[in-house]
Amino acid sequence: MLNKNRKTTWYGKLETATSSTEVIYDPTLPEAPKNRIYLYNVERGQVIPYVWEIVKDLLSEAEGEERTGIKSRAGKRWKTARKTFMQGRIMLPRQPMSPVETKVARQSDDEEIIDLGIRFADDVDDVDDVDDVGDVDEVDEEESCEEDS
Repeated sequence: MLNKNRKTTWYGKLETATSSTEVIYDPTLPEAPKNRIYLYNVERGQVIPYVWEIVKDLLSEAEGEERTGIKSRAGKRWKTARKTFMQGRIMLPRQPMSPVETKVARQSDDEEIIDLGIRFADDVDDVDDVDDVGDVDEVDEEESCEEDS
Protein backbone atom coordinates (compact mmCIF):
# COMPACT_ATOMS: atom_id res chain seq x y z
CA MET A 1 0.00 0.00 0.00
CA LEU A 2 1.14 3.53 -0.77
CA ASN A 3 1.75 6.14 1.92
CA LYS A 4 1.19 9.61 0.37
CA ASN A 5 3.64 11.16 2.86
CA ARG A 6 6.66 9.26 1.54
CA LYS A 7 9.65 11.27 0.30
CA THR A 8 10.84 8.95 -2.50
CA THR A 9 9.36 7.74 -5.78
CA TRP A 10 7.06 4.73 -5.41
CA TYR A 11 6.63 2.02 -8.07
CA GLY A 12 3.74 -0.37 -7.98
CA LYS A 13 0.52 -1.70 -9.43
CA LEU A 14 -3.08 -0.63 -9.34
CA GLU A 15 -4.90 -3.93 -9.21
CA THR A 16 -8.62 -4.17 -9.94
CA ALA A 17 -10.78 -7.26 -10.38
CA THR A 18 -10.26 -7.17 -14.15
CA SER A 19 -6.83 -5.63 -14.69
CA SER A 20 -3.47 -4.67 -13.26
CA THR A 21 -1.89 -1.34 -14.21
CA GLU A 22 1.67 -0.28 -13.44
CA VAL A 23 1.80 3.13 -11.78
CA ILE A 24 4.39 5.50 -10.34
CA TYR A 25 3.89 7.93 -7.47
CA ASP A 26 6.24 10.92 -7.44
CA PRO A 27 6.14 12.97 -4.22
CA THR A 28 7.68 15.97 -6.01
CA LEU A 29 4.56 16.47 -8.16
CA PRO A 30 2.17 19.17 -6.93
CA GLU A 31 -0.41 18.06 -4.43
CA ALA A 32 -3.52 16.79 -6.20
CA PRO A 33 -6.94 18.34 -5.62
CA LYS A 34 -8.88 17.27 -2.54
CA ASN A 35 -9.30 13.49 -2.14
CA ARG A 36 -7.17 12.75 -5.22
CA ILE A 37 -3.66 11.49 -5.89
CA TYR A 38 -1.53 11.93 -9.01
CA LEU A 39 -0.13 8.66 -10.37
CA TYR A 40 1.79 8.10 -13.58
CA ASN A 41 -0.03 5.37 -15.53
CA VAL A 42 2.73 3.48 -17.40
CA GLU A 43 0.33 1.97 -19.96
CA ARG A 44 -1.26 5.32 -20.84
CA GLY A 45 1.96 7.33 -20.53
CA GLN A 46 0.19 10.07 -18.54
CA VAL A 47 0.00 11.53 -15.04
CA ILE A 48 -3.60 10.98 -13.99
CA PRO A 49 -5.52 12.11 -10.88
CA TYR A 50 -7.10 9.12 -9.15
CA VAL A 51 -9.66 9.21 -6.33
CA TRP A 52 -7.60 8.32 -3.25
CA GLU A 53 -10.41 6.55 -1.37
CA ILE A 54 -10.99 4.24 -4.33
CA VAL A 55 -7.40 3.35 -5.19
CA LYS A 56 -5.62 3.34 -1.82
CA ASP A 57 -6.48 -0.31 -1.08
CA LEU A 58 -5.89 -1.38 -4.71
CA LEU A 59 -2.24 -0.26 -4.81
CA SER A 60 0.55 -2.74 -4.19
CA GLU A 61 4.25 -1.89 -4.11
CA ALA A 62 6.56 -3.47 -6.67
CA GLU A 63 9.79 -5.00 -5.40
CA GLY A 64 12.98 -6.32 -6.93
CA GLU A 65 12.78 -7.28 -10.59
CA GLU A 66 9.18 -6.13 -10.87
CA ARG A 67 10.21 -2.63 -9.72
CA THR A 68 13.15 -2.62 -12.14
CA GLY A 69 10.80 -3.69 -14.95
CA ILE A 70 8.37 -0.84 -14.24
CA LYS A 71 11.24 1.64 -14.19
CA SER A 72 12.57 0.41 -17.53
CA ARG A 73 9.13 0.27 -19.20
CA ALA A 74 8.34 3.80 -18.01
CA GLY A 75 11.80 5.09 -18.98
CA LYS A 76 11.95 8.31 -20.94
CA ARG A 77 8.16 8.39 -21.40
CA TRP A 78 7.81 8.95 -17.66
CA LYS A 79 10.30 11.82 -17.66
CA THR A 80 8.62 13.41 -20.68
CA ALA A 81 5.13 13.00 -19.20
CA ARG A 82 6.31 14.46 -15.89
CA LYS A 83 7.85 17.47 -17.63
CA THR A 84 4.68 18.04 -19.69
CA PHE A 85 2.51 17.69 -16.58
CA MET A 86 4.60 20.23 -14.65
CA GLN A 87 4.48 22.89 -17.37
CA GLY A 88 2.09 25.63 -16.38
CA ARG A 89 1.56 24.30 -12.87
CA ILE A 90 2.51 26.25 -9.78
CA MET A 91 4.30 24.34 -7.07
CA LEU A 92 2.53 25.14 -3.81
CA PRO A 93 3.89 23.94 -0.50
CA ARG A 94 2.29 20.75 0.77
CA GLN A 95 2.03 22.22 4.27
CA PRO A 96 0.20 25.50 4.95
CA MET A 97 2.57 28.43 5.40
CA SER A 98 2.75 30.26 8.69
CA PRO A 99 1.36 33.83 8.77
CA VAL A 100 4.91 35.24 8.71
CA GLU A 101 5.86 33.19 5.60
CA THR A 102 2.60 34.20 3.92
CA LYS A 103 3.27 37.90 4.53
CA VAL A 104 6.81 37.61 3.15
CA ALA A 105 5.58 35.67 0.11
CA ARG A 106 2.97 38.34 -0.64
CA GLN A 107 5.47 41.17 -0.23
CA SER A 108 7.85 39.56 -2.70
CA ASP A 109 5.13 38.96 -5.28
CA ASP A 110 5.99 41.00 -8.39
CA GLU A 111 2.70 40.51 -10.20
CA GLU A 112 1.33 43.58 -11.95
CA ILE A 113 -2.21 44.56 -11.04
CA ILE A 114 -4.23 45.25 -14.18
CA ASP A 115 -7.20 47.61 -14.13
CA LEU A 116 -9.90 46.01 -16.24
CA GLY A 117 -12.06 49.12 -16.10
CA ILE A 118 -14.80 47.37 -14.14
CA ARG A 119 -16.44 49.68 -11.61
CA PHE A 120 -18.85 48.76 -8.87
CA ALA A 121 -21.24 51.01 -6.99
CA ASP A 122 -18.84 51.11 -4.03
CA ASP A 123 -16.07 52.43 -6.28
CA VAL A 124 -18.08 55.31 -7.76
CA ASP A 125 -17.76 58.74 -6.13
CA ASP A 126 -20.54 60.39 -8.15
CA VAL A 127 -23.90 58.89 -7.14
CA ASP A 128 -25.49 60.13 -10.40
CA ASP A 129 -23.41 57.57 -12.36
CA VAL A 130 -25.12 54.67 -10.60
CA ASP A 131 -28.52 53.38 -11.70
CA ASP A 132 -31.14 51.73 -9.49
CA VAL A 133 -29.55 48.25 -9.53
CA GLY A 134 -26.11 49.49 -8.50
CA ASP A 135 -24.45 49.25 -11.92
CA VAL A 136 -22.42 52.06 -13.35
CA ASP A 137 -24.16 53.62 -16.37
CA GLU A 138 -22.16 52.99 -19.51
CA VAL A 139 -22.21 54.97 -22.74
CA ASP A 140 -23.91 53.04 -25.53
CA GLU A 141 -21.36 52.11 -28.21
CA GLU A 142 -23.72 53.19 -31.01
CA GLU A 143 -24.13 56.64 -29.45
CA SER A 144 -20.37 56.88 -29.04
CA CYS A 145 -19.80 55.98 -32.70
CA GLU A 146 -22.41 58.52 -33.90
CA GLU A 147 -20.77 61.30 -31.92
CA ASP A 148 -17.36 60.50 -33.45
CA SER A 149 -18.64 60.92 -37.04
